[in-house]
Amino acid sequence: MASLRPVTLRKVVKALSALSSSSGMSLDEFSGVLEVSQSHAREVLRFLQSLGLVEIKDEKYVLSVDGVQFLKSFDEGDAEFIHKVLSRNYVYRAVYECYAKGSRKASEVVKCANISMVTADIALRLIREVESLKSSREEKDSETCDNGFLSEFEKALVEVYTELVNMKRSRYTPLSEVVPRIVAKLGITVERFEHLLSNLVKRRRGQIVLVSAPSLAHHEYVKIDGKLYTHIMISW
Repeated sequence: MASLRPVTLRKVVKALSALSSSSGMSLDEFSGVLEVSQSHAREVLRFLQSLGLVEIKDEKYVLSVDGVQFLKSFDEGDAEFIHKVLSRNYVYRAVYECYAKGSRKASEVVKCANISMVTADIALRLIREVESLKSSREEKDSETCDNGFLSEFEKALVEVYTELVNMKRSRYTPLSEVVPRIVAKLGITVERFEHLLSNLVKRRRGQIVLVSAPSLAHHEYVKIDGKLYTHIMISW
């Protein structure tokens, strides 16, 4: 692949997180969750496919094995695997070779890799994000554990829940529709969503009701404290 679309590591993770929350998404569903145009969503998906992170099954976009590992690596601060995947992109790989030789400025990379200034900026930003991944991950883990981030999660949850209730006219909302919107909005993994929701349920005891409805086979489950749930109801 001889091009590198405008992207950041955070945007890649956001897109993969959205897909990880579903058994598969159409182009329309993906663009809706990310709140972007279909043409932009198509570009993102093509880029992810070129890296081997996304594949098509039964006319739906799903995470590949590497896509699942990419999210796990990001969550754990495994910069080595992230770099390995991004190096499948020719431009990223060429810029990194220049970077490793001492080219740190975009103007230097332009001459070294024979690319445009814009492309050099994008690639350098990605490289720096990967290099700082481990420390950034540790900071985010710390932030996630404090009350500030839980409050942010609660705000996003209420906003998404209210929007879906108004659309469906039902207070019991499928978690399969809540999860992809939240993970895309906050840039978190499904596992982190489950952890945060568990903490919030304990904090707002009685105000958040989780329901398990095994008969509704078309709804996906969310695992909270070892139990499987399909719907959520918020009463404040």
